[in-house]
Amino acid sequence: MLTDWFRKPHQRFGTSYRIVNLVFILQMTTIHLQPGQYHHPGEAYAFGVIWSFTFNSLAMLVLRWKYHGERGWKVPPNITIGKTEIPLGLISVFLVLLSTALVNLATKSVATVSGIVFAAAFFVIFSVSERRNLKKHAITARQMKDHFQMEHQDTVSRESAALRPGGVMVTMRDVANPVALKWTWGAPTRMRKTWW
Repeated sequence: MLTDWFRKPHQRFGTSYRIVNLVFILQMTTIHLQPGQYHHPGEAYAFGVIWSFTFNSLAMLVLRWKYHGERGWKVPPNITIGKTEIPLGLISVFLVLLSTALVNLATKSVATVSGIVFAAAFFVIFSVSERRNLKKHAITARQMKDHFQMEHQDTVSRESAALRPGGVMVTMRDVANPVALKWTWGAPTRMRKTWW
């Protein structure tokens, strides 16, 4: 969502150094504006953390309902009624976090005001930046490309990946857990031959 200036990777390290520098400047400014009084920044930080966790758990709950594919693991317990699986573990985690966030919202006035101002400021920054990007590149949000791919290719082929004859290209999320290879081949012996 941010403009190209923010997302530009560092020439040597490939990281988003301008965002890192901006966060550092904001942190130093906060420390210098509140010398020795860390109660209010602590409350504001707690507000952000608890609401971040709450929205992350809500996102996981929504993803659990929308994505019906195979998963590596699930938060227990889960109850199956007919063809519908009810994730009691995720629901309980979300409810605990939501209740904590609502109590924080009702009891911490400084955290609530500063958290809402902070969230509104970032919402405006992201909204304006997204509109500028869409106008500048004349594309939709789904077509935006990531700036942090060090070796970008529009198409991946056998030739570009230098595959041997008979080799199969498999996309994986986690190299330590090559489940995708098992799904592709089905047989563990062939999977080991392909993996090595």
